[in-house]
Amino acid sequence: MIISGFLAFVGFFAARPLLKLLGAQLEVIEIGQQYLSVMFLGVATLFLSFLANGIMQGSGDTFTPMVINGIAVVWNIIFAPLLIFGIGFFPKMGVQGAALATVMARGVSFSISLFILVKGYSRLKLPLSGFRVDFRIIWRIIRIALPSAIEMLMRSSAYFIFMKIVAIYGTITVAAYVVGGRLDSLVWMPGFALATASSTLVGQNLGAGKPERAERSAWTTVGI
Repeated sequence: MIISGFLAFVGFFAARPLLKLLGAQLEVIEIGQQYLSVMFLGVATLFLSFLANGIMQGSGDTFTPMVINGIAVVWNIIFAPLLIFGIGFFPKMGVQGAALATVMARGVSFSISLFILVKGYSRLKLPLSGFRVDFRIIWRIIRIALPSAIEMLMRSSAYFIFMKIVAIYGTITVAAYVVGGRLDSLVWMPGFALATASSTLVGQNLGAGKPERAERSAWTTVGI
């Protein structure tokens, strides 16, 4: 929540300068700023839904997050056109409507996940009555997460540089590049799924004091 609050504040004001830095045309900057401003303000829903999914996946329950994400995707598919085009009694919001639908879908995803975790309908039960600040665990989480965060930042920075190069050739080329990237993601998504399974198995086996099983899990996943 702290990190997402910081990003929401910075991102809201940095959206336009970032688009200018990419070399986007004026029309794209205007539309892009409308989209990014909503997305940045709602970034907490994205963070928290990822967090809740990660908790369940880490415990070995990958089915429940899949169902919850499916609900979020359906929500997005239904409400995005309603808010973009102003169908029925919904306001016509254009690209802001697309961003708002995504933020709402992530909010729904987190709400369902939190309910399941608090009630204990997954493999873990997180009673709110036991909530307390533990700086030792906070530090462990940060220490484990930081290298991964840096890795993702490097990947995002590379994407930013590529986009800067592509933007030289105009808006149509940028659009083609983004669409191509979406199709490309279909190729490497199975790899991410296997990585999630591997990290869960390795983490559970190390936690159980069975490093040989953790190693076997890793190599089995590589083989698959």
